[in-house]
Order: sequence, then structure tokens, then C-alpha cells
Amino acid sequence: MNTQSEDQKIIVITGANSGIGKATAIALAKQGARIIMACRDAERANAAIIEVLSASPNQTVEIMPLDLASIDSINAFAERFQKKYDRLDVLINNAGLVPIKKELTKDGFEMQMGVNHIGHFY
Repeated sequence: MNTQSEDQKIIVITGANSGIGKATAIALAKQGARIIMACRDAERANAAIIEVLSASPNQTVEIMPLDLASIDSINAFAERFQKKYDRLDVLINNAGLVPIKKELTKDGFEMQMGVNHIGHFY
């Protein structure tokens, strides 16, 4: 288990590499929370974490890969998280998309429903 302060909130933010998710990560990092940025795109996540870390003296921010369009990725994320942490205080289901054309997730769900709803609830 990761050593963390008993009073430090552990917060997972999906889609934390841009927009509201990144702004939320910055704001909560400034308040001293341990932030797990759950992001699909590693390149964008790496750029975003630099911004989050530079905006706050809090260095307890990390990236964990998560693709909400893949049940396998969701399971892998959950396993990694449970190996490292003994609790989750806050889950911010921020990731979402609106595809222009019909697409399916790796598991055969319509993409918008799969990512925005099924993926988060799973």
C-alpha cells in the first residue's frame, strides 16, 4: 500500500487530461488531495500532469491509464488502484465523449453509452 496521510483525500478523476477534469485536478491538488488522473491518452495525460504539478505545491498527483471504452482496461485500472490504495474517498466521473459517427467500444457497446455511462458504472 502507498503511504498516505489518513486525512489526505484520495480522489480519482476520469478524463483529467483536459478541460473541466484538468481544472478540477488543479483545484483539488491545491487543496492537498492525492489525485489520480485516470486518462486514456498517455501523451495528453503526461502533458496535463506537468501543468497540474506546476500549478500546485502538492506533488501527490499521478496518472493511471484508463480507457472507459474497454472493460479490460477498466478491470486493469481497478486492480492497479486496489494494489496501491486501501480506500477511495472521491470519484469524479468526468470523462465523456460525443462521437460524430456511429462507433462501438471494444466490447460492442455504442461508444457514447459505453464510455459516458457503462464504463463509469462498471
